[in-house]
Amino acid sequence: MPDKISKIQLQVIEKSLDKMFAKLDIDIDFSGHFLERINDSRNGDQITISELIKIYNSLYKKFGIQISKTPKEVEEVIKSISTDINIPVNIHHDRKTNKIDVVAKTIMRKKNYKTPNDILQVESKVKTFRDFVKEYPY
Repeated sequence: MPDKISKIQLQVIEKSLDKMFAKLDIDIDFSGHFLERINDSRNGDQITISELIKIYNSLYKKFGIQISKTPKEVEEVIKSISTDINIPVNIHHDRKTNKIDVVAKTIMRKKNYKTPNDILQVESKVKTFRDFVKEYPY
């Protein structure tokens, strides 16, 4: 089983993500509750550093420009179907830095996560051959 993610590891990840998102004037932040919840046993399998980085890389590629143009404060959920990881975030303009802040409030691994907020689905479920045949029957 993978090790728990430490506060220092999370700070290093946050700084690396800030560098990547800086091109779009976006600042990534993790709340204190995020750190508590990332290592919570209710997630089932431990959420890993590589899963977290992959989700944020996909977020950058798929929604980075859209997020950088967010005109007002919004609550959204970053969702990974393949890992069942959900990250509720607050997105708002920071007047001091003139950047868009994306604050991850919490994180959880949960199938069929329901939310009234908009979803930023960064990846879809990996299709098996059986899924492919169902979608494209001959």
